[in-house]
Amino acid sequence: MANGVVLYRGASMIDGAPIVVIATGLEADSRNAKTGNLIQTWIMREDMNPVAAANGGADSSVCGDCKHRGVISEAIYDGVVVRKNSERSCYVQLGRAPLNIWRTYHKGRYPSEWDSETFQGRIVRLGAYGDPAAVPFGIWERVLRLAAGHTGYTHQWRRFPELAQYVMASCDTVEERVHAKFLGYRTFRVQLKPDAPLSREIACPASKEAGKKTVCALCKACGGNAAKAKADIVIAVHPAGHVKAFTRALERLAA
Repeated sequence: MANGVVLYRGASMIDGAPIVVIATGLEADSRNAKTGNLIQTWIMREDMNPVAAANGGADSSVCGDCKHRGVISEAIYDGVVVRKNSERSCYVQLGRAPLNIWRTYHKGRYPSEWDSETFQGRIVRLGAYGDPAAVPFGIWERVLRLAAGHTGYTHQWRRFPELAQYVMASCDTVEERVHAKFLGYRTFRVQLKPDAPLSREIACPASKEAGKKTVCALCKACGGNAAKAKADIVIAVHPAGHVKAFTRALERLAA
């Protein structure tokens, strides 16, 4: 079996642009110390690599209007328009795993066929990069009928209330949490520092502030309304180097 498989190739549910969804970790264990051994899914533009997509603003096809995408500025050099992404506060390092996986896909190394054994008994992370909202809901239903559990998050909770069954609403303010709760979501709230959780919130058990009691693959609390856990989750922004960028993203939100 290959270590990855193509789950979907087609139009983004966010804007109709061409995207591809690839699941990895089918054979080799995940090296992510916080999540543990999850099957990771990567949602990317099919027609351009993730670094180029983010620098030009085309990552909106897979990330929607997420405030952590950064700010695109334009400059003209020798008559050529050059776009640059600044103040990106997303923790995903696009030049590493996403870029490598995109390149491997374009070398034809990921098959498109998979069966019930592919996800049987495994825990799946919806959107190691990219928002699950970009993918047809039926794709996730097919995968999760077979999996033993899952985690997932969406910043597109305002547009896609049906995802509340499977993923958490990613919230960056208390006001966003209130809105997402009204729409039927459980929430995953990021805060600048590890303050006391709000009512019916708990600190992420895999976080530094909670003592890294477990990993996501064992906890499985972030599985939306389908999870056994019912409390909402809160975590301090990570890694530490993203605090300034996260603060600026909140300032843009408030402007």
